[in-house]
Amino acid sequence: MGARCLPPPEPDPALWGTDQMWILRYDNIMRHPGGRVKGCHCDIHRPRRPGAQAMEVDEEMDTFASKQKRVPTAGKNPKEKPGTSGAPATEDEDEFDFSSSKPKKVATAVKKQTKPLTSGMALKSSLARAGSLRATKIGEGDKYALHSGPAGEADEAWFLSAFEDVPDVLCGSHREFDLLTRKITEDLKSGAEFWEPKVQALKKLRSMIVHLNVYEDEIQAFIKNIVLQFLSNLKDLRSQVVRETCLTFAFICKEYKNKVEAHTCEIVMQQMMSNVMSSAKVISTASFIALKFMFTHVNHGRLIHTLVQTLLNSKSREVRTAACEFLQLILVTWPVHRLEQQIPSLQEGIKKGMAESSIEGRMAARKAFWAFRAHFPDQGEALLNSMDAICKKNVMAGEQPDAPPNVKTRQAAPTRPAMVR
Repeated sequence: MGARCLPPPEPDPALWGTDQMWILRYDNIMRHPGGRVKGCHCDIHRPRRPGAQAMEVDEEMDTFASKQKRVPTAGKNPKEKPGTSGAPATEDEDEFDFSSSKPKKVATAVKKQTKPLTSGMALKSSLARAGSLRATKIGEGDKYALHSGPAGEADEAWFLSAFEDVPDVLCGSHREFDLLTRKITEDLKSGAEFWEPKVQALKKLRSMIVHLNVYEDEIQAFIKNIVLQFLSNLKDLRSQVVRETCLTFAFICKEYKNKVEAHTCEIVMQQMMSNVMSSAKVISTASFIALKFMFTHVNHGRLIHTLVQTLLNSKSREVRTAACEFLQLILVTWPVHRLEQQIPSLQEGIKKGMAESSIEGRMAARKAFWAFRAHFPDQGEALLNSMDAICKKNVMAGEQPDAPPNVKTRQAAPTRPAMVR
């Protein structure tokens, strides 16, 4: 057993009250840490209380400790020390440690007996669950949701159906027209949190194109002035704003065709090509379909050069594949006189598409080659000879498709016979 330590001095009653005894207890513990564990049996961990109060508290603590020693434990001899077998307790044993926590009672869970549900009760519960669910319909909130894909992605049928689904606009004078265009411009310039006014402004713009035919020149000039707002909306975080912008631009290209300036198409096309590789299907599909409408109805030669540069410089596989498909679309739908000035760019784009990593891109490039060769046989043969052996084998392995209808091909000029002198 360890030796007893000297007790701390008696506290001054004038300085220490009953509500400050915890300070003395903490001070004693810090002076003698782990005393009982190390074998010391002194009462240094008990705070010294002043005067008669100390005697009363010490008597209460001794009485409580003696009662705890007399309480027998289940299956053990009360005179045995815990952890020993049959050894009698001595007076030098540890006193009761008042700092130890009391054992907690463990509450046992009692299972409640549940009565079996009768058929009537089961019917009521099922009706209650069914009534708590909110009834929803397919396409609720979106009139043309049935034409969209599983992730909200739109298709051409949705575009064609939503083109003229616009509100009516009242415009009886040039002053009202100016007020209307000013309001549309303000809504398109609003912040990202005001996305609903942007959508309504784009619908009003389509309504102007549908109903205000007398202001066609003014509308075209207005579209030219809001190109930057179109570009900003294509970068919006709201997919609904991006989809509505693509829808409106596709409708503009469909209605005005080559009247849409090439510079306007180039600015919008670059951002839409970037949106094609978006992880959001709504944005990627809407941008792809809008570009398809643009390349079908707007035939500016500058667009071919911009498209080929995108195919050559883009690091995105999705963008390059889309560029190959648009290149094929151009060679199938555009008139020949629009393609003549862009033969070098077309050859470069087709050759790049032949070595594309994606199967879809290579397939579209092969179809573009056969369409190019149908229009320009000599240039097509020269392009075929400039390819490597693998690309040439892949091109010649596939059958040549039929010439597209309503497309006039440029025949090679007949060679003149040599003059015999």
